[in-house]
Amino acid sequence: MNDSTARGARLTGYWLVCLGTLGVQYAYSALFVVIMDKFLCSRAQAALVGAWCAGIMDGLGIIMGTTVIRLGFRRACIMGGLLSATGRSGGTLLSATPSSSASGTL
Repeated sequence: MNDSTARGARLTGYWLVCLGTLGVQYAYSALFVVIMDKFLCSRAQAALVGAWCAGIMDGLGIIMGTTVIRLGFRRACIMGGLLSATGRSGGTLLSATPSSSASGTL
């Protein structure tokens, strides 16, 4: 594979990732009403989840770009997978604890 072909493939990959992350951010609106019904929360509380998600994805992009440059694509991807698995495991533990809404306070 020559340099121009590799560069074109890399640029195509970058654009696909950008479009994918925008799709995730804007798909939240399709689930907005379902989230309000499922968790019995107000519009403001449900909107806060989407705002945090978009803010974290956009804000951490600068940090992740630097990480990819320093560590390389493979190591950065492995690190992201491990962080994601840690977050999912922590979320499972948090959902197993008694919530404050069960005691009557929000």
